[in-house]
Amino acid sequence: MKIPGLTPPKQESENFLSVEPNLSVIKHPEEFVSSQSEAYIIFDPEFPEGYHLNKNAPNRFEIKVDKPEIINISVEKNRFDEVPLSIAVTAIKEGSATINAKFNVYYCREDNTGVCLIKTLRWEIPIRVVNEKKITRVELRPKLSLN
Repeated sequence: MKIPGLTPPKQESENFLSVEPNLSVIKHPEEFVSSQSEAYIIFDPEFPEGYHLNKNAPNRFEIKVDKPEIINISVEKNRFDEVPLSIAVTAIKEGSATINAKFNVYYCREDNTGVCLIKTLRWEIPIRVVNEKKITRVELRPKLSLN
């Protein structure tokens, strides 16, 4: 039904960077990666004492890069059930790019029927692709808490 003078509300597109409950945003220092080489994003959280990754929960990651002509992500999003998690990235040519890496982690005490916590972590990782040999691993090692 059309009503003269009334316009429908604008639909917001789903945004990767939208606010999520229990979200922590971490600014990572700039990393230097060799051109035309493969490097790895390693996600290896430290759980509170007595807690572990709930392998039955929908743990997932999503990785985006602002300049895909400089950096290629092997798997942009998926579920995972063990850590450390390793995701390959390929440095295509020299230049600068920013990787946004988001991880949803479910961790529980004792068996998976006890107290469980959910944490969403997002990193902004500036990458500079250079000609000389540089790092092959970007390590993300958050210390998860009970909050």
